[in-house]
Amino acid sequence: MSNIMEELFNEGRAEEKKEIAKRCLQLGKLSIEEIALCSGLSIEEVKKLAETQLAYK
Repeated sequence: MSNIMEELFNEGRAEEKKEIAKRCLQLGKLSIEEIALCSGLSIEEVKKLAETQLAYK
């Protein structure tokens, strides 16, 4: 795969991980650690997403 294609693929995967975490946060049934495990994001990344979602409520 070319570098550009690989970069686009990785960006898409990162966005999908964030979307998974956002949906889990909206459910409100999982801990930050569980969401990180399920989404593949770090605990810090999930915390940032949670703070962002709280700001929009």
